[in-house]
Amino acid sequence: MSDLINIEGPMVVRDPCYEVGVKGLEQRVNFAPATYHVTAVRENGRNDGRIYALAITNGRRVDSWQHRRNCCPVDSGQLGVYPEGVVTKGDYHDEASTYKRLCDVTDTPSKWGTLMVDGKALLVTSSGYGDGTYDLMVGYTPQGFVNALVLQFMDLDDVAGEIEDNYPQLTWVPLRQGEFEDEVDCEEDDVDPEATNPVGLRRQAEHDEARKIDDAVDQLG
Repeated sequence: MSDLINIEGPMVVRDPCYEVGVKGLEQRVNFAPATYHVTAVRENGRNDGRIYALAITNGRRVDSWQHRRNCCPVDSGQLGVYPEGVVTKGDYHDEASTYKRLCDVTDTPSKWGTLMVDGKALLVTSSGYGDGTYDLMVGYTPQGFVNALVLQFMDLDDVAGEIEDNYPQLTWVPLRQGEFEDEVDCEEDDVDPEATNPVGLRRQAEHDEARKIDDAVDQLG
């Protein structure tokens, strides 16, 4: 199952039961503005169709990958991707609360989907077998922006064959450690992966420098 979502800029990855902006409880992802395909990867016919991973991609080339290990804690059995600043924590018993509405999205046979709140698309998915701490795979453009994101809840090596057969658009996803240009363990390293990815920062610096040169040429012209 896949869907489309418009992303206009930076997003955060967070369990909807958490407060906004708490260090260690959310991950910032600097998306390139575009329309993205969202694909739920599940083991068909086994494990109650539980979601192994949720992949978000705009179909363009990924220049480099970063593996953020142990970066996404989950306490409500679900994980979401939202525009920065969106408040998702609320009362489960309040039918009108954003939190209750997000829980209703994952409490369906598909186990994931989007919710529109004040014109913004909130993406949420059940997290494999429930609570825990999960990994992110982050794909960067040559300019240092993010154009692919994978929320990983289970070992994708277990379903590598099914990914190749059933999700051909995701065969570019690196499945094993050692296939990443940059790896960060959020529990051990206590760093901000978005601010320390050497490939992304280098590409962003190159992009900024090229724009400065272009602007200078335009002014001379």
